[in-house]
Amino acid sequence: MNVRPLLVMAPLALLSCAALADPATTVTTQTVHVQKLDDTVTAYGQLMPAPGGVEWLSAAQTGRISAVLVTQGVRVKKGQSLVRIEATPQTQASYQSAKSALTSARSKLEQTQSLEKNGLATRSDLAAAQDAVDSARAQLAALEAEGVGPHARTLKASASGVVTQLNVSRGQWVNAGTHIAALAPVGTLWVRLGLTPGQAAGVKPDAPVQLVPVFGVGKPLQSHVDSVDAEADAATGLIDAQVPLPARQSGPFSGEWVAGTITLRSLKLPAVARSAVLKDAQGFYVFVVRQATAHRVNVKPLIRTHGLVGLEGIKPGEVVVTQGNFELSDGNPVRVDKTQDPGS
Repeated sequence: MNVRPLLVMAPLALLSCAALADPATTVTTQTVHVQKLDDTVTAYGQLMPAPGGVEWLSAAQTGRISAVLVTQGVRVKKGQSLVRIEATPQTQASYQSAKSALTSARSKLEQTQSLEKNGLATRSDLAAAQDAVDSARAQLAALEAEGVGPHARTLKASASGVVTQLNVSRGQWVNAGTHIAALAPVGTLWVRLGLTPGQAAGVKPDAPVQLVPVFGVGKPLQSHVDSVDAEADAATGLIDAQVPLPARQSGPFSGEWVAGTITLRSLKLPAVARSAVLKDAQGFYVFVVRQATAHRVNVKPLIRTHGLVGLEGIKPGEVVVTQGNFELSDGNPVRVDKTQDPGS
């Protein structure tokens, strides 16, 4: 009798019997817990000055731009020098004339006062001399208030902010009142987040918004939706949500692109990993493990966020299959390889 073939076949027979005796599918599971989940949408937009938030800085006198000390888009501090303007010969002459007129009027007043003491001038003469001094002083003060003077004038930032526009260059001649630079003070920047019509339908004023720069590194800024446009932009087809940028001394500036995550609602729900939720012609469902057996449970997803799904139709404490569920049918035996918590 040949014993060797029987010895070879014996282990194979044992393996076959073991496979038939243990048809369970190996799965990974998680225990369902109630979690606070945020329903959010993310949109993108470019920072720009708020309507009415830009302040124009103008030339106080006619002159020539002798120095441009900043560039467009730069952040500046209150009192920082922006542009230097040299006075024209005519401006210098006007100022010197007003100054000379005041000196002459004061001298005339002193003479009249001396004559009045000696009875050689009347009170009416003294009053007229005083009026001449007051008039000359007022004229000189008016010129100085307008920035007219014999020397170069430096245009300075009236507040900390961003230079959003710069209209002059070195050597250029400008008239009094010419707009030199536009300044968007800190706290006057807004972003228009472009939403699809479906997204915009769920966005309400005062909804919390987290803003982060699209390019580069920056800390998230917390803000809120101020308003949502009533119709879509003709060029983009998107509906804009207006979001103010929090006031701060540094950070994003005009023209920078940011991503805004808008929180639509927050709910406490039984939560599972996204991989646990399946869908077929009958709808969404999960497999719950009870006594080493998989049971189909129909569910309704309410919120999807950060790899989790908040469900209706399942109870906290249930054990659901997160991996291996594609191979299951209702009533299949299972062997749990590992149990996880949501979000792990």
